[in-house]
Amino acid sequence: TNALNAMVDAVMETVKGKKAVTLTNFGTFLSVHRAATVKRNPKTGTPVNVPAKDVPRFRPGKAFKDAVA
Repeated sequence: TNALNAMVDAVMETVKGKKAVTLTNFGTFLSVHRAATVKRNPKTGTPVNVPAKDVPRFRPGKAFKDAVA
C-alpha cells in the first residue's frame, strides 16, 4: 500500500501543478479550469455567484473503457 499511496500523492501533486498524468491503457488525470457562473438556488430561486476554480478530471483510456463495457 505504500507504493500506491506514493503514486497517488505524485499524481495529485502533478495535477495540482496544472500538468496531466497519463497512465497507458488506464487513463489521464488532469486539471480543468471551470469559469465563474451564476446558478440558482433550487429551493428559493435566488441567484448564487459561483467563483471560477480549477477542478480535477479523469479521462479513461480506451482499454479501460473496453474492459468495463
